[in-house]
Amino acid sequence: MRTPRKPEDPARGATTATAATPAPGPARGTGATEGTGGTGGTTETPRGPRETVAAREPEDPTREAAGLAHRIADVVLRCPDVVDLSGGPFGTVATYLPGERLPGIALRENEVEVSVVARLGRPLPEIADEVRTAIAPMVGDRPVNVHIGGLR
Repeated sequence: MRTPRKPEDPARGATTATAATPAPGPARGTGATEGTGGTGGTTETPRGPRETVAAREPEDPTREAAGLAHRIADVVLRCPDVVDLSGGPFGTVATYLPGERLPGIALRENEVEVSVVARLGRPLPEIADEVRTAIAPMVGDRPVNVHIGGLR
């Protein structure tokens, strides 16, 4: 059985099927959204059109690691008896980032390793403790291993 067709609506200029005709009412075309009792569209509010809230994408782990490694390097270099960061023996203490290698800071899943060039004058264990204390709030519960990779 066919759906009966309405005669051509002069306001629309086309023939429409009865089943496809939206329900008449004041909400039609005003933009009430689904779930609010309207028939669809966008909602106009006194403050303007309602914006769609986009789901936040999770941060890129590489970008997070890069930011953390650079912040740790900045804090370590501000320690008074640290002259520079060191790659350690054979350059193995480093964080590898896209297009960049940050020597002296190695972020690992279960530890953080820091290798520094220290200034002569204070006992080295004190310098290592100072570095460890400076970055401890940034690395959570991961242990921090500090290597003195050189003296100046």
